[in-house]
Amino acid sequence: MGVVVFLAAAAAVANFFVLPIFLPDVELNEPPAGATEEIVEPEITPTIPIFTHVSYFTEPVDVSAEVNVNTLSLESLNAALDQTAVNKADGETGVVTEFQVTQGLTGSPVTTDEFLATLLPDVQFTTSMEEDFTGFMYDTGTEVRAGYIFALDAETADLEAAKTLFEDTFEASTSLENLFLNDPGTPAVAFKEGAAVTGIETRWLSYSNPGTSIDYGWKGPFVVISTSFDGFKKVLPKIMEALPLADTTETATTTET
Repeated sequence: MGVVVFLAAAAAVANFFVLPIFLPDVELNEPPAGATEEIVEPEITPTIPIFTHVSYFTEPVDVSAEVNVNTLSLESLNAALDQTAVNKADGETGVVTEFQVTQGLTGSPVTTDEFLATLLPDVQFTTSMEEDFTGFMYDTGTEVRAGYIFALDAETADLEAAKTLFEDTFEASTSLENLFLNDPGTPAVAFKEGAAVTGIETRWLSYSNPGTSIDYGWKGPFVVISTSFDGFKKVLPKIMEALPLADTTETATTTET
């Protein structure tokens, strides 16, 4: 055992201290590394569809505007809508302003799902809706009231079932005051049925402030929601009967290494 230990110690000394003196450029006891080629997998940027806003009105209304927000939040949205109302309102009764909501410096269109989640955060809409929507403002002569036009997904098979699901979710929200540009007061207990336009079934919810209510109804696949009864009646005949043809563009697919 002593001989074995002695030989092992001698070998270690020779390997790490003696041989490097005579062979300084040779790395001992290290197997030469074989040349390997690094393989880099290409990163593919997916094709992202971007929809182009198309108005749901059959023809241009009195005024059009873009409501742009830096970040999509209820506070920034309210501020942008209030500013648009101030800029566009001239106190003339019956004037309708159409607007589109966009985000960021590039003006990317805000989708229906994003907008509803911001405006009515306490409920979750499961009805499949078109990404695009149209906003409008109605001038009562003393103030400006907001409204919105959304559309069921063009591929919806059962329109009546989809409408019922949307209505149940919408009326269950406790954040409906977010639809107003001004304080509406206290809401009534529940929505009631009405008939603002011949052949159009409507539902409405009154508020304590005089002449204040939410009115909504369906025209084909479109649901019109307005915080002005007169505004609701004014825009309804101007809305399309059916969805326009899809107008989308796609970003180019790129490959990077």
